[in-house]
Amino acid sequence: MTLDVIHQLIYGLSPRRFESGQIILRDGDNPESIYFVESGSVEFYLMIDNTEFVFETLHPGSVINHRNFILGDQMEVNLRCKQNCRLLELTQGFVTNVMMNHPSFSKHMQLTEFYFLQSLKHHPIDMVKIVPVLMIPR
Repeated sequence: MTLDVIHQLIYGLSPRRFESGQIILRDGDNPESIYFVESGSVEFYLMIDNTEFVFETLHPGSVINHRNFILGDQMEVNLRCKQNCRLLELTQGFVTNVMMNHPSFSKHMQLTEFYFLQSLKHHPIDMVKIVPVLMIPR
């Protein structure tokens, strides 16, 4: 991937602010973006028989929706802002435009999708986050 592609992807990030308690994505949504947590925290939760189960809290440095972004799947959980947060959004449309202008990046994305699909054969449970260890609040 060239430095030009990286610069285009960085400039394509759109900041989005959410208030504490605000729903970001719902179960069944079909988001066409990948999100990066810049500040605040975000919760993944499910509602089962009118009971809420929070199963993960994401912090700055986390990536949201990478699986659905690559595979085009629907959300299977709810996502809300736990503490006022700022997310950086990269839309699928923008990434598609970059891919059309940079064939090597397009090939890179196709290989990423292929390896991701291969990993699902061995590890069917999806990890919903990537958090740098040094970024986890103590």
